[in-house]
Amino acid sequence: MIHAKLLRKIIISTPIVLITLFLIGCSGYATHSIDRSVMELNTDRPGSDINTIPLDKAKPQLCSDACHLDGNCLAWTYVKPGILDANAHCRIKSQIPSPKRSSCCISGLK
Repeated sequence: MIHAKLLRKIIISTPIVLITLFLIGCSGYATHSIDRSVMELNTDRPGSDINTIPLDKAKPQLCSDACHLDGNCLAWTYVKPGILDANAHCRIKSQIPSPKRSSCCISGLK
């Protein structure tokens, strides 16, 4: 009889434990993942600049990251090296300008 009671407790508590572990695992994953905007290749979003940041490295992800860290940023445009000067630049935008096809840039939305 003791074995039957113990077995019943295990059967009843196992799904609860598994669901709890699953939720804990999912919440841990969610807190460590950062949603980033999709990069719009060969796209400029001219206007509404609130900041232009010269970049030490030619990495569009740096521009996306800068936008996501700025509470006023709604969109961004990464300007490739050699367009404004030798460096790449990041233009942080306070609005979402209309996209224009251009090989100079990569843009994205927050």
